[in-house]
Amino acid sequence: MSRKMLLVLLSFLVVLAGCTAVVGIIAEEGIKQRHRN
Repeated sequence: MSRKMLLVLLSFLVVLAGCTAVVGIIAEEGIKQRHRN
């Protein structure tokens, strides 16, 4: 496995983790808003 491939895979994982975190936060906020109503 070349270093470039490893770097691409690593950056992909970081982006994926970031998206998951953002989606989780948005989902939590949505659930909180729903419970208030």
